[in-house]
Amino acid sequence: PWNQQKCTALENHEVYTSVKVAIGNPPQNFDLVADTGSDNCVVYDCSCKECPDAWGSCFTGPARSNSFKLPMFKVDEHNPNNVTTAPASMVMRFGSGDISTKIASDEVQIGPLKVYMENGLLLMVDQALSLTGHFEGILGLGRPPDRERANLAKVQVPGFLERAHVQRFSMCFNHNAPGVLGFGTPTHRKPLSSVGKAHWSLNFHGITFGQENSKLSFCGSGVQCSIIPDSGTTLLVGPEEPILSIYEALCKSWERCNKMYEKLKKEMFHLAGAGIEVEGLEAQPKASLRLSPPEGLMATVAKLAARSGEDLSPTPVTPVNLTRLQDVKDVKDGADTLLPKKAQLGDKNESYEVSPGMTLRLLLQHCTDWMSQVDINAEMPDLVFHVTDKNGNAEELKISPRSYVLAKTVDVEVPGVSNIFGMRLNTKHKERKQVCVMGFSPADYQTPTDGQIWILGMPLFYEYTAHYDRGNAPEEVTMGFTSQHDEACGQCDDNVIIRQESLLAEQARDVSKASVGLESLNTLSRKPIIRDLSDIDHL
Repeated sequence: PWNQQKCTALENHEVYTSVKVAIGNPPQNFDLVADTGSDNCVVYDCSCKECPDAWGSCFTGPARSNSFKLPMFKVDEHNPNNVTTAPASMVMRFGSGDISTKIASDEVQIGPLKVYMENGLLLMVDQALSLTGHFEGILGLGRPPDRERANLAKVQVPGFLERAHVQRFSMCFNHNAPGVLGFGTPTHRKPLSSVGKAHWSLNFHGITFGQENSKLSFCGSGVQCSIIPDSGTTLLVGPEEPILSIYEALCKSWERCNKMYEKLKKEMFHLAGAGIEVEGLEAQPKASLRLSPPEGLMATVAKLAARSGEDLSPTPVTPVNLTRLQDVKDVKDGADTLLPKKAQLGDKNESYEVSPGMTLRLLLQHCTDWMSQVDINAEMPDLVFHVTDKNGNAEELKISPRSYVLAKTVDVEVPGVSNIFGMRLNTKHKERKQVCVMGFSPADYQTPTDGQIWILGMPLFYEYTAHYDRGNAPEEVTMGFTSQHDEACGQCDDNVIIRQESLLAEQARDVSKASVGLESLNTLSRKPIIRDLSDIDHL
């Protein structure tokens, strides 16, 4: 096994990270997505007619690489009089769509590691992906399948790590800077045995907020949950209703949001009492993360958001009892919308009770009105994910606000008034505006053996260096997590990992990364990548 500790840089593309990979002889260079959710090396082939030029460079095997081979296999072995051959092919499914590949062989080099991928290089020859921007292929870093599952597979294609005999590797990301992909890294001091047999996964038991002890236990009491640490997924992913309950409890645990929630409720009551109807509240459907906030509420929210820090106390808000919170109506209904509540104001006049979950989204949507001098890590609580391995060993994975809140630029409609021939007309025009959003995406994945499936995407790798051990036996397949507060992600310098930064380098890093305002957040300028687990039968 490769046991010399080496590395290569992980380039940051906001919604994914990539590795520089050289393929062929002479080498052709590509940027491949670093993906712990799959285990194959895939490159965009020049024969792919459906692949857009905007994706970047494509691979030319027969014409340019002396080491390229395209193995041919018998198509119909049962007809000896008509034996034809063709390349082996396979279809792969991702959250953004499907790709069709051919199995080939060639030299592949990543950093200091160079191997010949015999029947291990997948050429993407057709695709149905909803991807924009740069995309040249995938470097799979997934969990090695157990022997039983591998024996059942019709086609077995070895991954790069298997061919390179790499048993242990690590990954971590840096804010607006390259991350580090390490090879031959040491055994982690606290290894967690992978629960899944096809994916790196752990048992998931719920979330706490900051230093609070009460757990938001949507997993438990007969509800089984699993979680996948996945570098190839942009956001944190889980079922919609539990995410709604996280938003509710998070707002109540964050003083700025909790106080704005109380003020917004009073403001809505006064509007209703004055007989003023709010546009967009007439027929609110069931709570959903996909709903946009009511348009008529925006002016009120903007005013309250801009003044949301005026009466914040220097001490944290009193912790909310999360266990009790699960039983109250606003969480049971998951009210991430404005719910009409009848009042004694006649048939048309109603007062409206705004939910904490919607308040959270509204407050973040207007973050430019209050965040310029705010350290969001000091105000909002960490999200603490409670996990265990297959042997019951427990770990707490903390995701800070700078990792679970994202900055985004969107088009918004701004109302105005125009004077045309003496007539005042209401108008609207679009403006580009910066907003903040929660880094969650709803997806209802589950299997009979794994229960609800959650995904810890890129936010995890900004907080931790994830260490993976492919092991020599199923019980030896482990992962471990080292907080970047304890040891910085560092950098890859001439294939050498530099974790311990000098005082000068640490000061330079602090200057380059703002600690307040929107500049302290990761940005989301492209459509996020979400892994598709809808067709799996087990992890």
